[in-house]
Amino acid sequence: MKVFVAGATGETGRRIIQELIARNIPVRALVRDQEKAKAILRSIGIFLIHLIS
Repeated sequence: MKVFVAGATGETGRRIIQELIARNIPVRALVRDQEKAKAILRSIGIFLIHLIS
């Protein structure tokens, strides 16, 4: 199973991602601010999908 999380850099999204990672579930994250997401999420092995507006 893989999980897609929208809003991954927000407060709730980050908590959800931490729980999924703790359960060894691969996560894909939709992000608006790619630099912020890299700083927060890439270090824990999240695959980022950049939203182009």
